[in-house]
This record gives sequence, structure tokens and C-alpha cells, in this order.
Amino acid sequence: MRLDQIKVPPYLPDTPEIRGDLADYYFAVQRFDRDVGEILQQLAAAGELDNTLVIMTSDNGLPFPRAKANVYDGDVHVPLAMRWPGRVKSGLSVDAFTNLSDLAPTVLEAAGLKPPAAMTGRSLLKVAAGQRDAARGRVFVERAGAGQRPRGRYRLGGRGGVSHGDCRADTRRPCRLPALPALPALPALSGVEGSAVEGPALSAAIRAKADGDRQPDTHRAAAS
Repeated sequence: MRLDQIKVPPYLPDTPEIRGDLADYYFAVQRFDRDVGEILQQLAAAGELDNTLVIMTSDNGLPFPRAKANVYDGDVHVPLAMRWPGRVKSGLSVDAFTNLSDLAPTVLEAAGLKPPAAMTGRSLLKVAAGQRDAARGRVFVERAGAGQRPRGRYRLGGRGGVSHGDCRADTRRPCRLPALPALPALPALSGVEGSAVEGPALSAAIRAKADGDRQPDTHRAAAS
């Protein structure tokens, strides 16, 4: 792949280093495409290709600044391709908003099962068949620091999806939001093990609730 043929996204500097990194990324995409082709060949050899719902997507966008781990289009606009002869219309391209949470209801419906009412996603089989879904006119996205839990006041990690003052969604240093007023003790807490709001009464109530809900380790008890 020639570096001068690479289209650099407008939010990245056009330098030889960036073009080289993009070339490495496109190589990974090509390798993924090759691996998918091999899997499809194995399904065909087993006689299950046309009886299999194939979904290809990504959990985030380009692994570059202002893309992955942000809420710009470079991260939330990810590829999605589906194949299932007879149920997914071939060659169809739709502009309806979708979300990865829609995949679980899609797979359940494909298996003849009804998605639980608690699921917020909706099956994609309707739009994949070429039908219009008027409810897909908007989508809401957010981003919080991966693997981080709030402690004390609301605190976001370096890649938080909420901004306030000097704290930006794309910053890589921790930022602290303004303190919230202490809340009174709550009469009941539904399975809460931690709180993002400081307050001795609330903290004590949470600890009591967590201790009361804690169950013995049955696996460890059985093993002993």
C-alpha cells in the first residue's frame, strides 16, 4: 500500500508518520477480511453458510486521537454488515441509526426467541430486510473512562464522555467535576454497592445495604 494513496481523516495531521500508522491499520483490516473469508468457506463446506446469520461490526472506531474512546463520529460511526439469505436483503444499504445493544435482540429473534423486556436494544432484522423503522431517527451515545469507578464526588477518567470547564471528553488527565450537595440517607437502596455522592449518612446506608445483600460464596463452600 502506497502512503501517498491513503486518505487521511480531516481530524488528523497529514504527516508521513500518520500515513504509516494508517497503513498499518488498513493492513489489520485486510487481515480481518481474509480471516472472515476463511470462516465463511468453512461454513460453506459444512453446508451451514445460508443457515447462519453472520454479523460483522466493531466496538469502536479508528484507534487514533479524536476517534476511539471519544464521542465524535470517528468513534461512534462503526461498520456493520449482516448476511443471512432469505432474511437479510442482499446489497441493501440503510441509514437508520443502530447501536451495538441491538445485536442481542437481533440474535434472539433470529433464534426464534423473544428478547426480555429489560433489553433496551431492538432487533435489526426488520431494517435488514429492507423495512422502514421510524423509531430509528436518533441515537444517544456516551463515553466514560474504561474500567474506572467513581469515588467520592463525581470523577471521570482521562477519557470521560462528560465535559465541564477545563475537563474535556478527549483529555487524558483525570478531571474533577463540582461537588454535589450531600443527600440524606435513603430508606431503601436497590442493590447499590457504591456511591458517586459524598455524605456520611448515605455512605453508611450504602455499606449496610451492601453487607445485607452479600451472599456466601457457595462455590467455595461446596469445594471445602
